[in-house]
Amino acid sequence: MIDFNKREVFTVDNFIPELYQDFLYEKYTYRSWWRLEGLNIPTSYKNIDDQNRLIDPNNPIKNNIEESYQFSFGSYDGPQNVFENEDLNPFHLIHYLQIQTNFQYIFSPIRCKINFQPFNSNFKKTSHNSPHVDYDTFDFKRWTMIYYINDSDGDTLIFNETWEGVPIKNFTIDKKISPKRGRAVIFPGDRFHCGTTPIISKARIVANINFTLN
Repeated sequence: MIDFNKREVFTVDNFIPELYQDFLYEKYTYRSWWRLEGLNIPTSYKNIDDQNRLIDPNNPIKNNIEESYQFSFGSYDGPQNVFENEDLNPFHLIHYLQIQTNFQYIFSPIRCKINFQPFNSNFKKTSHNSPHVDYDTFDFKRWTMIYYINDSDGDTLIFNETWEGVPIKNFTIDKKISPKRGRAVIFPGDRFHCGTTPIISKARIVANINFTLN
């Protein structure tokens, strides 16, 4: 059972029923995607200014950062009061999260988006995307969940470090989570993390849900 009194990383296989896993896999394996490449968003691989704000230029992890374009589709944005009529409804995933906690908590989704990273065989096995945080303020109530829509390579790296207002000089890895269809990983929103571009599988498809704990 997930205990949100502990600020840990929780991994749950078969987070949702297999029938729902199949449904999401079919929907998000065969659909149109928006290309995510612009400079105006923090998660863009071209946004070097934001990367330098979070990571010290002399941090050795800079040697391993290698990124390319990806595709993305927004499903839900609470602050902007935008809800796309998408097949991946964050409230559905929140319901299964409540099941994992025996309904001891009330969760409120903030944002939900689906990311599609295409295969790129030119990337090195030691490479990964840029470490980042989903929240740049410390708050016990803000959490992140990544749900893996398909099986692929391209681990998610979750670091021990949190954002404390100054660029990180060195990172240490806490967990490496392999993408497995139906798997979910839940962790505090101020923890640094990053994905890895697939170099074997055709694509890596994940849903990223930010939510608050009440």
